[in-house]
Amino acid sequence: WHEPECGSYYPHLSTHPFHEPGDAWYSERVAAAVALLERFYPTIKDEMLALPRKVPLQQYRQPNTAVKERQAAADGAGALLHEHGDWKVHYLQLEGASDEQVARMRLAPKTFKIVRSLQRNSGHSLFSVMEPGTHILPHCGPGNYRLRLHLGLVVPEGCRIRVGDEVREWREGEC
Repeated sequence: WHEPECGSYYPHLSTHPFHEPGDAWYSERVAAAVALLERFYPTIKDEMLALPRKVPLQQYRQPNTAVKERQAAADGAGALLHEHGDWKVHYLQLEGASDEQVARMRLAPKTFKIVRSLQRNSGHSLFSVMEPGTHILPHCGPGNYRLRLHLGLVVPEGCRIRVGDEVREWREGEC
C-alpha cells in the first residue's frame, strides 16, 4: 500500500507479512525485543488488566482524517478503523516524551520501563483492547520502515490477525 513517491517509503525493505527467526530481516534486535516482551508477559498483562480501574481507555482512531471512507470517531478526531465491535487503547508512548506521556507511564510503570528498554529508533507503545467480534478494517502505517510487534495478553479462543493475505491465530503470551 505504500507508494514510492511517499516521503516515508524506503526502497528494498522486506514486505513479509510476518517475520520469523531465520528470516533475513529478523535481526538480533527483533529477537531480543520478542524475548523480553514474552518474558515479562505476566507483568504487562497484570498492568493492562488494572488500567480500566485507573483511567478510561480511549477510542482508537486512525490519525489520518483524510481517509473519507472511514466513519468519523465520535469526538471528531480521526476516523474509526473497525467496522463493528469496539476498539479502545491506552498509549504508553507516542513517538517522543511529553508531560502526558509521563502521566501515562505512572499508570503502567513496569510495562513502560520494559518497553523503554527495547532497542528501537522510534515508535508507539500501547495497550489495545477489543470487544469480542471486533473486526479491524484493512489499513497500513505511515511508512514501510516500521516493524510492528504485537504481544497477546488476553486472547479468547478463535482470535486471528491477518497481515496481507496471511492469517494467524493469536497466542496468549506470544509475539
